[in-house]
Amino acid sequence: MAPRPYITGTMRKESGGRFGFITQDDGNGDMFVMPAECVGFGRRLPPVGTRVMFTIGRDPMKGQPRAEDVVPEDEGEGMMQQDHVQNPDVTSIPRGGKLTGTVKRNNGRFGFILQDNGDADMFLMPVQCQAFGGEIPPLGTRVVFSVAMDQKTGKPRAEDVEPEEAYFGPGPTWHEPPRQTPRRTPRREPSRELSRDPQWQSPWPPAQEPSIPLPEDSIEAMLEAGTCTGVVKQNSGRFGFILPDGSDKDMFFMPIQCQAFGGVCPPVGTRVMYEVAEDQKTKKPRAENVRPEDPDAAEVGDAGRSRSQPASAPGPRGPSGSRSGAVKLNNGNFGFLLQDSGEPDLFVMPAQCPDFGGMVPPLGTRVTFDAGIDPKTGKWRAESVRPEEETSSRAGPSSFGSSKGKGSGGYVGGKGKGKGEGFGGVLSGVIKQNNGRFGFIVPDDGQADVFVMPMQCVGFGGECPPVGTRVVYKVGPDAKTGKLRAEDVWPESPWGMGPGCYDDYDGGWGYGGWKGGWKGGYGGCSSYGLALRPGRPNGWGPHPYSRYPMGY
Repeated sequence: MAPRPYITGTMRKESGGRFGFITQDDGNGDMFVMPAECVGFGRRLPPVGTRVMFTIGRDPMKGQPRAEDVVPEDEGEGMMQQDHVQNPDVTSIPRGGKLTGTVKRNNGRFGFILQDNGDADMFLMPVQCQAFGGEIPPLGTRVVFSVAMDQKTGKPRAEDVEPEEAYFGPGPTWHEPPRQTPRRTPRREPSRELSRDPQWQSPWPPAQEPSIPLPEDSIEAMLEAGTCTGVVKQNSGRFGFILPDGSDKDMFFMPIQCQAFGGVCPPVGTRVMYEVAEDQKTKKPRAENVRPEDPDAAEVGDAGRSRSQPASAPGPRGPSGSRSGAVKLNNGNFGFLLQDSGEPDLFVMPAQCPDFGGMVPPLGTRVTFDAGIDPKTGKWRAESVRPEEETSSRAGPSSFGSSKGKGSGGYVGGKGKGKGEGFGGVLSGVIKQNNGRFGFIVPDDGQADVFVMPMQCVGFGGECPPVGTRVVYKVGPDAKTGKLRAEDVWPESPWGMGPGCYDDYDGGWGYGGWKGGWKGGYGGCSSYGLALRPGRPNGWGPHPYSRYPMGY
């Protein structure tokens, strides 16, 4: 079956997305077209006036001519070139046989593979790239594929496109067409034989003979480099690429090389360290022993951050060496704990969290843990992570946990008692955004904006305060999303606000009397507390974050 030639034209009319007509450049009548034939436009009719290329086929029901294989004109030149290339003898390809090549072109809707055997570029569509999530892989990706004849055009196309490494075994791939790699070769035997001849002497002293420098991108140079560092640039789930520091040659890796990340490829942007090994099958370099560059670092996934110095050994806390803190980062495969001691964040893996079902606990969860050395990386990590006991007390804005208190006071002297649990740190800031359903607070400490919902604005009657309002609040994790949000939002007291609970007071900051009723107040920092609130009836009222509670 001879391939049908491509014809050019302009989209003239479309009827509500159901069908349309193309004005042909050759002067023939307008050509009928259906959305299903617009393969280059996502099976949708292109806008009126769009320049297109198409072939002509027959409607199987009516027998009338219609446009098929409609693609943009400027992206169909490669297809026209294929019309002049003799179709390969597909029967000569063994059943189940695979060809190799490099992705040469990718416009999102279709692409071409530069074949290693020197044949014409091979056309491919996203539906043939299921190993890449149904998307055409990036330019320069090394692939293996089979060949089939398209039933409509009668031309060959790529099928079952897979990463070369996934088919032949672990190995690297460069984001460029393959090329010969310079290699260092030993001196020739005749040179050694001449050196033994007493009549011949080398012009170079033995210790000063010139050495041949290794190209930076050669396998030998990479193997001699030892431990390397870089940033995860791509992660498809089944494989990924690392952008090495000081080089533009991406390094291939697979999940099996990422045991420090639980056997999965780390997220894009993660700083990592690794060694380079030569794959025995492909003879190409690949990353091995991929691990976090610095598990003690405060941030992960920031490709632009500067590399921090290795953290010193964490000192023991308490007789058993246990430490306390809160979960700061959790991506499912690993996380980091914010330590109460102020020392660098500590890396944690799900396997170290047996009391949480073998999973890293949600953001903001208060935990106690031990510090130990990871036998693979030699870095400090959290071990034996467990929930913090509810009776512990802490100080400071970063304290997450339970506190207790009692309160007395109110507008007209009402009393109430209660106790509750909450986040000990009291923060302050300004309302930045309010759309009625939610808002954001700009913290005074320079941290990222904090999400807030109306129901958390207890000091404003359950409504988000206006933009620019000064507020005090606490921070806790959302039960559904696990992300931090503002809680117990109140107007900032004219008397100031406290930085957090004080251990030498009974109960510290807590929900205290609030759980006993509005008139009971929040309990303050003593067993019974009132806060002076100018402007309120009788001059007194409950304010949970006042620095100067009046104790009984």
